[in-house]
Amino acid sequence: MESIYNQLCSIVGNDHVSNNEYINYSYSKSADPIYQSIPDYVIQPSSPEEISEILKIANKEKVPVVPRGGGAGLMAGAVSHRKGIVLDMTSMRKIIDINIEDQVVTAECGITWAELNTELFKKGFYTGCMGPGSGMSAVIGGGLSHNSVGGGGGAKYGSCCRHVVGLEVVLPQGAIINTGSLASKYIEHPFSRYGFGADYSGLFLGDNGIHGIKTKATLRIYPKPPYHAGKTFALKRSNMKYGVNIFLEWLNKGGFGLYDGFYFPDYFVMGMAAMNPPTYFPWKKLNKTAIFYTTEAYSEQELEANVENLDAIVTKNKGTPLGPEIEDGNFAKYHYEMDGHWSFYHNTFGIPTGTQSLTTEAHCPIVRFPKVIDGVDKWAAKHAEAFAKIQTIGGIPA
Repeated sequence: MESIYNQLCSIVGNDHVSNNEYINYSYSKSADPIYQSIPDYVIQPSSPEEISEILKIANKEKVPVVPRGGGAGLMAGAVSHRKGIVLDMTSMRKIIDINIEDQVVTAECGITWAELNTELFKKGFYTGCMGPGSGMSAVIGGGLSHNSVGGGGGAKYGSCCRHVVGLEVVLPQGAIINTGSLASKYIEHPFSRYGFGADYSGLFLGDNGIHGIKTKATLRIYPKPPYHAGKTFALKRSNMKYGVNIFLEWLNKGGFGLYDGFYFPDYFVMGMAAMNPPTYFPWKKLNKTAIFYTTEAYSEQELEANVENLDAIVTKNKGTPLGPEIEDGNFAKYHYEMDGHWSFYHNTFGIPTGTQSLTTEAHCPIVRFPKVIDGVDKWAAKHAEAFAKIQTIGGIPA
């Protein structure tokens, strides 16, 4: 019987298949510290048809398959648990169409959020929610597989899956399907996710690649407002309820162009202050929690009104503004203007020397946030003795 390796090579060519352990080892983990197993094969397809043939071979040989994008996940979703085949999707990174009239973009799912939005920026558009906070390396297929948020625009647009118009997916047995409006043979250009029968797109969103291999995605795009501003404030930790009040009032009063809003617990502020980038030096003396917002507008007058309203709500809830510049500790400015939304997590993971991050993004009602933080505090107190055995690293209690 022909070897699995030779069968895979016959589909994509010898240069795009590896059964070498020293190469495949780099696919045995992602950005998290969880080691799974070294895959038997790594293959880089370039079309849905090739993926279809690969899956047919995998079914025939009873070999597990794991799709992998940028490997930027933090919960081992992009690594093989039982060896088998890892599909490296990063060769499929073309932008198929930017349709300004219908305000959608269609791209292959191996393109990163940063690559895609960089091209959209040139035309004055963006994807609204711009994926996860690792968008410099995370691909759109991975973001949709995890229902990602955090890479910019979450407060205004919600998670990235909300903006899916349609998908091209290769099912586990090798069939290639389209969802949304492209499922209809009478429609040439995708424009809507709904109205064409059941919402099959939803089966492949947040599925971690289990239900099928996403090869193309059509996403809603939005005009990028020409004006923006952002401010960062200090809050006392004992006044965490004020942070909740701020977010709720911002949203309940219409958002005032709110693009992003972040709340940083005091231990996170301590960690950020201990990092080397000068962005966080002013936080060394903060010794408090922090909150920031960014807002967008289509005119200077609108922007001024947004800032005035947002500031008033924070000030009413005991917030103290930091300075306007990055050097003053204005994290909001860095987050929006310096691509901080795609890279500040990378810096954060390097706070304690010799460690790796094991985190995830969780969806939580705003009013329950204090309870979540309280639960973290109680858990830390319960394990205080174990933590005490770990040396203090970089001035931060481990």
